[in-house]
Amino acid sequence: MSLSKLDLFPKLGDEYHVGTTVGGIISMMSIISVILLSSVEIRSYLNPPLRQKLLVDTTRPTSVDGVTITMESQPRLDVYINITFPAAPCYLLSFDVIDFMTQLPIPLDDIKSTFTRLSPSGQIIGKLSRDYLNSEIYSTPGSCYVDNFSKCYSCQEVYTEYQKRLFKPPALTDIDQCKSVSKRLQAMREEGCNIESSFKVIRFAGNFMISPGMSWNHRGWQMHFVEPFGIATNEINMTHHIERLQYSKNEEKMPLDNFTNVQTENATWKVIYTADILDDKFSVSRNAITNPSSEQLGVIFKYDISPIQAMSYLDKEPKLHLATRLLTVVGGVLGFFTMIDRAIYMSNKRKKMQPIIDG
Repeated sequence: MSLSKLDLFPKLGDEYHVGTTVGGIISMMSIISVILLSSVEIRSYLNPPLRQKLLVDTTRPTSVDGVTITMESQPRLDVYINITFPAAPCYLLSFDVIDFMTQLPIPLDDIKSTFTRLSPSGQIIGKLSRDYLNSEIYSTPGSCYVDNFSKCYSCQEVYTEYQKRLFKPPALTDIDQCKSVSKRLQAMREEGCNIESSFKVIRFAGNFMISPGMSWNHRGWQMHFVEPFGIATNEINMTHHIERLQYSKNEEKMPLDNFTNVQTENATWKVIYTADILDDKFSVSRNAITNPSSEQLGVIFKYDISPIQAMSYLDKEPKLHLATRLLTVVGGVLGFFTMIDRAIYMSNKRKKMQPIIDG
């Protein structure tokens, strides 16, 4: 048996080929269609879609030996906050970063905090040093008030002695070393405050807060006292405007950017923002409490780290898939236009044969 008899693609001689105008037009249309559709497929191959998949973070933050886990080997969060309190003066506000588990101050790397005094109309007055209680040091020491033996040269030294002994701090006006400081602070009573801070913290759950009062931390207890300033907590308006809050160096828009929270009642106010951090982005919820039972007041930012990682990747197909799709385009287009050409040809042929049949 000759192999030519097994040919699935029999050839016709040139004398049997008949070209038509319609066939030429359809052929041009098929060629153009193949070129256009093939270019779309090639462009799709060269510009693969960006996709994401979620993974559980199983990495161990170890040191260079790959075994030991140290504080230095822990990954860090880059935290930045810019917040304005239009009705609370800077001297009344304290900024604290606390470990969520131990309630102790956690190690901070390169912390930078700026307290800017604002006029009632929002104009910048100047910076307020956080060491304002130590602004005036007397040449002659006075009593530290907690006992009859120690001597203190400044207002700060007096309050340090009270803190060491866990005594409730007295009013500034009751301490000789603090009377000049008290007069300067009273002049700021109607001001507002802008707080800008950036710092790095170990990447696990924690919180930081902006609270009214003098901040003391002793054996895991974070305490704030407003009594030294001669004011009650329900007299402080903690209305605030968050210009920017981020937990990474990502400069995209974040959920709390340009967010304002207004205190509507003359009462003690506590606001909690809870952030769930996924890579360099986060989602946030908030809760406001009036006259809370706990001693922790002010604006509190809690954050938790998700163990899930979102990995982005380009979903690029193999070259064989591109070749398959191109062949499919060519075959499909040629088959489609072949059917159209065949239908038109048979229709015209039938019209030409009709007069002969009728005759």
